[in-house]
Amino acid sequence: MTDFNRSAFKGSSLNSIKDEQSRANKALPKMQGGNRAGFHTIEDGKNWRRIAPAHSENEPAYRAKSTIILECEVPDIDENGQETGKSEVKKKNVFIAMQHSLTLTDDPILIYISYVMKRADDEIQDKDARTKFLSPINGWRGKDKKWNWGIRPSVVYVCYCWNEKGELGREQLFPGMLDQMKKISVERNEDSVEIVPDIFTDPDEGYPLIITKAKNDKDKWEMSCSCELPGKKESWTEFFERVKVTDAQLVELVKKESLRELYEDVYTMRDFNMAVDGLRRFDVQYKFGIFENEEFLDRLTILKKLVPEYKPKNSGEEETPAEEVKGVEARPAATKLGVDFKKRLEEKKAEETSKSATNYPTPVPAMKRIIKEYISENYGADYSLPDLSKEDLIKWYELAQAGEELPFDDTEAPTEEKNDVKKFEKKLASKEVIDPKSLKKEVVNAPKEPAVDSDLAAQIAALRKKRGAK
Repeated sequence: MTDFNRSAFKGSSLNSIKDEQSRANKALPKMQGGNRAGFHTIEDGKNWRRIAPAHSENEPAYRAKSTIILECEVPDIDENGQETGKSEVKKKNVFIAMQHSLTLTDDPILIYISYVMKRADDEIQDKDARTKFLSPINGWRGKDKKWNWGIRPSVVYVCYCWNEKGELGREQLFPGMLDQMKKISVERNEDSVEIVPDIFTDPDEGYPLIITKAKNDKDKWEMSCSCELPGKKESWTEFFERVKVTDAQLVELVKKESLRELYEDVYTMRDFNMAVDGLRRFDVQYKFGIFENEEFLDRLTILKKLVPEYKPKNSGEEETPAEEVKGVEARPAATKLGVDFKKRLEEKKAEETSKSATNYPTPVPAMKRIIKEYISENYGADYSLPDLSKEDLIKWYELAQAGEELPFDDTEAPTEEKNDVKKFEKKLASKEVIDPKSLKKEVVNAPKEPAVDSDLAAQIAALRKKRGAK
């Protein structure tokens, strides 16, 4: 066997897992042809997995993946994997742009959800009616007691692993499962180690992972993780020799696409087109009417200008034409952003950040409690939780959850703006006459409308005409 270096494969550390989780907070196989492995299926009971090391030592063995399922129009594929020239509507996993792009800061699915949420806030006061209205977004339990997933994206972590039959595939691990695995790694390592290694990924001395799928007392499925240990008559040396990753398995692994190639910076125009096509069908099905909103279409047009072109890996594979997504401007071959355009994007992002803070799933008291405990454990009695806005509180909470440094330096020194507010408050308290001319005035320039293509302009004009006729 030539050009194979076993020593190049190393186990991961817990820090690499934490780094990948932190980035995600700011994604029995039927082996397929080519260099892509299918996914294992977690069966009822115990499932044996031997986690593979990363393709490269400087990459994590677990990669975040964020997708939702939408019904999209895709090319029909025959038994030989070739396109027939026809198309069909199928349920597809669609990537979330911000998770799978290193440059995009927005996503068509998340934009769509924000406009549905705004409709609920503006139009529905009754709690039960609001819950029912948003059920296609958040998910709902049907009369058959089965859970129907909505289109809110979540995060799972993907790794390569072998099952008990020695078959290589990919496994999806939920965040709670990964947390259990990290805890097991801490328990199985010496307290004196400076960097805690992940006990599951070392090719020579890694432990097999046991995933147990069972129903709890409330008749709901739960996943729990543990590690295999030596049998009663088995020594540690015999155990690691039995479960080590073989040279043949490592050779098989390197022939597959790395997790980095599969999930990092892979979002392209094909993903954008599938998302918009699927959202349009979703919008019609549940009658939300978001695609009749001019501002929403404008947002999609802005975002689409930033999405990279799709470049097929195989010469026979072609990109879905941008023109199929009606009402959204096609991406020019080369687009340069002007100052006004960038400003528009920044303002839209700030608006979405504010909205996301309003609907953050963790209650404010719980976030404050967790942050205070984190400060107490890591900073001591000299530090305390400052008075933060909800947006900043969320940032601090996510930093604490990820084990990162808290930005105390950013909150200690009051800014000039805060000093002005304090002076103003003192004058109010003393009933001093305030000269309006002494107050600072800020001129806010409305952002210029971005240029739109003829199709979008026609669609907006039709909407305005429709409203004017009512």
